[in-house]
Amino acid sequence: MPRRSTTSGWPKPPSLFSDRPLPTFQCVLLDRDDPAQNQHRFYEIRWQATLLDAGAVVRTWGRKGGLQRLQVTPFDTLEAAGRTELV
Repeated sequence: MPRRSTTSGWPKPPSLFSDRPLPTFQCVLLDRDDPAQNQHRFYEIRWQATLLDAGAVVRTWGRKGGLQRLQVTPFDTLEAAGRTELV
């Protein structure tokens, strides 16, 4: 019996960024593991789409397996986020 395509007949979903291309930047993950000094830390920075703004820079950091901190900074574009110095 031939298999049918599961997407045939369904409309293509609208693109979130229909008027501009998707950014190529997705995520940067830095981590540090030094068992001799009991250091198991990470820092992650990500561009993420939001409901109210075009997107946001999401920063997460902390100890692996422990308390993690999160900071979200909204921006109109990824380029605007790149021109801003985040502290």
